[in-house]
Amino acid sequence: MELLLILLIDSIAPDTLFAESPGDTLSLTPTNVVVPISWLIAVGIVLIAAIALAVTARRSKRIAEKIASRLCESEIQYCRLVESMSDGVFVTGLDGVVTYVNKAFCKCFDSMPQDIIGNQLECLLGNKSFQQIAAALDDKVEPARTTFVVTLNPASKSEHLEVDLGFICRNNIPIAIRGVVRNISAGTALEKELAKARYLYQEAKQMAATDSVTGLYNHRYLQERFNEELKKARQYGGALSVLMIDIDGFKDYNDAFGHLAGDDALRIVSKLLITSVRSTDVVARYGGEEFVILLLEAEKVPATKVAENIRARIDAHSFPHQTQLPTSGLTVSIGVATYPTDGKTKKDLLYAADMACYQGKREGKNRVVKA
Repeated sequence: MELLLILLIDSIAPDTLFAESPGDTLSLTPTNVVVPISWLIAVGIVLIAAIALAVTARRSKRIAEKIASRLCESEIQYCRLVESMSDGVFVTGLDGVVTYVNKAFCKCFDSMPQDIIGNQLECLLGNKSFQQIAAALDDKVEPARTTFVVTLNPASKSEHLEVDLGFICRNNIPIAIRGVVRNISAGTALEKELAKARYLYQEAKQMAATDSVTGLYNHRYLQERFNEELKKARQYGGALSVLMIDIDGFKDYNDAFGHLAGDDALRIVSKLLITSVRSTDVVARYGGEEFVILLLEAEKVPATKVAENIRARIDAHSFPHQTQLPTSGLTVSIGVATYPTDGKTKKDLLYAADMACYQGKREGKNRVVKA
């Protein structure tokens, strides 16, 4: 900057170096070019601004590089910390598919990361564990933590895993589920007794919520969960659809082949129902050969598509002994009702779905009817 001004001054004749006002001009003797002095001032300001911007840019770049370096170091240290933990750590998507496991988690299941990542968590923990996880975490309006105990070896009940769960959130919105797994089988007598007590408590809680024949949620749990989901739908203005499902021809099947065959048929239908909906939906045995499914945040059109898929899958399934029946076999009639269009209370929605289901049975069975 100083060098540029000296060169400019040296090139100006002495008699024109000073002008009386900013509007006057300077005559450069080598070329007789007339230059306003205000131009020189403007050029100086521009040069100063350019130098300042260059300095600021270099400083910002150094700061950004330093921050990035520190973040990278922090991430590396965090990864090393997680990998060195004695407790197992895992991350799944909201659909239950495992996306990350540390070494300790792999050791719990005697597997390699590539054998676990990409699989459903339920394949490892079993006992409808992800259904329990989703239900437990979804029970709270705000993201919450929950702890439960699973058994690695149900036959001997010798190894128990305590699983501590919670959401991973971004801007307070759950985007994944994280868990810490701890083997609580070994240790002091007190620790073993506490582990056994926790296991028994979880078993009792599970038994109280499930149907003994099908393993689905029972009527009592359905009533409690229905109230909770309706409360959420009212609070947030969401939808909730109810499927009332009745097995066509079940009485004849049960009478012809006995209660054991009837129970097997109920379990087959239950499995088909569970695998036809999302893990966060609620599938319950309502009573006898009737089932209810709560499709969370589902409008009438997608709920009807789910119902039709269920009907088609059960119609296509080959049940034991069904060729010996005078009819074509076991099918289902399904009634669909949606909050708030078909009812605003639990009683009204169940009634609407039930009436639609019986309308389907009167019209020939094996069909889906909307309320």
